[in-house]
Parts: sequence; structure tokens; C-alpha cells
Amino acid sequence: MPVRIMGEDLTIYRGEDGVAYAVASRCAHRGTQLSVGFVEGNRIRCLYHGWQYDGSGQCVERPAERDPHACGNIRIRSYPVVEYLGLVLVYLGEGNAPAPLSFPEFAAEGVREASFYERGCNYFQNVENGVDEVHIAFTHRQSLFQVLNYSVPEMGAQETKYGLVQLAKRSDGKVNQAHFMMPNMLTFTYPASNDPAPATQGKDGCPAQRQCLCGRIIRTIAVAVARTSPVWSRSSPARNAMDPPRWTTLPS
Repeated sequence: MPVRIMGEDLTIYRGEDGVAYAVASRCAHRGTQLSVGFVEGNRIRCLYHGWQYDGSGQCVERPAERDPHACGNIRIRSYPVVEYLGLVLVYLGEGNAPAPLSFPEFAAEGVREASFYERGCNYFQNVENGVDEVHIAFTHRQSLFQVLNYSVPEMGAQETKYGLVQLAKRSDGKVNQAHFMMPNMLTFTYPASNDPAPATQGKDGCPAQRQCLCGRIIRTIAVAVARTSPVWSRSSPARNAMDPPRWTTLPS
């Protein structure tokens, strides 16, 4: 499947071994989109002239060439992939990939839900919307946010190593806490708690464990022209414990 996220075009495919692979969007030969090609074993073959690539991005076959060494210096970009909790995590950075994010509360016994929808807007508009709780009182006046939309909150924020922690205090004194984690994740709890203080930061500057009143939602921010959509994953009970997020979340 073709995916554009954070301005990067990718091809995501699942090999016959069940493993998900992420490689560049186009063939090195004539620029054909690889997502319209064929998955053969754990490799992907271009629809146009049949060039075949393995999961590392190495070209392993050019059917029209007779030289068996003709593929040696041909490679497209590949990306480290980890599957976790029903999500496909792709590392888009340079160098060795760090350990992926971890959410122990979602791995515990319970019910996990995931749903998808497409939001046709610019990445930065969606980031801004995600950390803007003032609009909830108006835009979401009649929605599932009835536990948050009853008043215009007093806003506060604190920069962290992973992004920022945001506090929204409402008229009854309840405080909703949200964490925006670069580049495309937002976690929050609802209903809001009566604790006006932000969670203390633990190892690596991340929020320390803190019991929530309700399930935590992980939301990925959609990007412009994205074929993928925001992912909502919900688990209950949950805690505000997380590792520094450096991976990007894609739907599996």
C-alpha cells in the first residue's frame, strides 16, 4: 500500500512470512510506484519491468539483464519496521533506529480498540488542532467529548523532551492533561481529573506513572494528502507511563 506521512512517500507491504516491510515508494528504474506491483515471497516486484527488491531495499532481480551481478549497486531506501499493539511503527530518521515506544498498559489484559478516518488537512493544522482544547467547547458541542465541552478551559503548557505536556483547567476545577509527542502522536485522558498539577517527569524527561480515571487514547496526526488516517487506540484501565516516542505510527 502507498503511504505518505511527514512528507515522505513509502511503500508498505507484508511478505509471505507475515512480516511488514517499508521501502521507498518508487522503483529505481523508471520511477513506477511499487505499491501497484506484486508481492512475491518476502520481496516486491515492480509492475513495469519486473525489477524486484527485498525488504532491505536491495534490488535482487532485473529480468531483462543477463549479467548476474547487474543488481549489486542498485538499492532503494528501506525503513526499520516494528509491529506493536496492532500498529505498524516505521522509523523515518537517519542512522540506527532507537528502541520503539512502549505502552505497557496497552499490552496488559483488557480491550483494545482501533478505528480510522481520513482528515484532509495540512499536517501543521492538525497538530495545532490536537493541542487546542478551546475549540472543543464549540466545535464538539455535541459529540463524544461531552465530558470536556462544558466550558472554555484556562490553558497552560510545558515543553518536554518528547514535545509538550498541556493542561486545560475548566470552570469546575477539573484539569485535563494531554501529551503531544513528536512527530505525530497525542495522548490524553478523559474525563479530566481534579489534579491541577502536571505529572512529574520521570526517566528521559517523560511523564512518570500516574493512574488515570479513564482509558487513554493514542492519536496519530494525519498529514497532507495522506492515504492513512488518524489512529485511535483505546485501552482501559490505563496509566500515563510512556517511553520517548521517536517512531512514526502507521495503520497495520
